[in-house]
Amino acid sequence: MGSSKITALCCQKALYAGLKPEETTRAWVEGVQIIETPCSGKVDPIYLLKAFEKGADGVVVLACDQRLCSTIEGAKRIHKRVARAQALLAEAGIEPERLVLRIVRRPALRSLEALFAPIKETIAELGPSPVR
Repeated sequence: MGSSKITALCCQKALYAGLKPEETTRAWVEGVQIIETPCSGKVDPIYLLKAFEKGADGVVVLACDQRLCSTIEGAKRIHKRVARAQALLAEAGIEPERLVLRIVRRPALRSLEALFAPIKETIAELGPSPVR
């Protein structure tokens, strides 16, 4: 399970909103490359597919609940974009389960280990990405 490579594109507000500066540490989970984005709505399907091309076995998008999204449309867009990227993965013969969208409760920073544990298990069960 420990050798799977996971890339996570995370909305900064989903990670840190509501935390005081002294409570904020850089988001980190063992075995997960975390890339912070200003909003999940800025994540384009090409970035998701590029993560697989760069060697990820699984890709995760962490987004805010649509009702809390500060850009209003961002959370709506990411659902469509992840679905589109999953369809492209399936067309390419890659398991769409390798791409995961998680709508998280803010601030997700406090629960990252628990949030990623089942995702790590799923990706480990799928094995290495065929793109690698």
